Amino acid sequence: MSSADSTLYSGVPPRHFEDLALDTLFFARQSAREDVNVAKAMFAMTAGVAGLIASLSLPQIRAIASTNSSELRVRWDRDPELWRDLLVACRAGESQALAAIRRQAKLLFLTQA
Repeated sequence: MSSADSTLYSGVPPRHFEDLALDTLFFARQSAREDVNVAKAMFAMTAGVAGLIASLSLPQIRAIASTNSSELRVRWDRDPELWRDLLVACRAGESQALAAIRRQAKLLFLTQA
């Protein structure tokens, strides 16, 4: 990781991104091992990718997370309104607003994936 990459996203330490990558990969691996269909839906992966993720060993996951965490990007990072609306709806506990934002995010996911 270059020095420019060491302060991704407003000075967040790179270690946080490595932890996020590690946790996400562990979760994806466990999901793929328990139910491929759930993993496919949650992580938008194909059956082949789910099989590959499920087959990774813990050392392989750690290696992937530590060497590739600089590649993490927040989905829809150029859509601050989506994130604002999500946070506002979550704080207010507005179930209808949350459902609408989830639908919007799913549509974005399908059109940009």
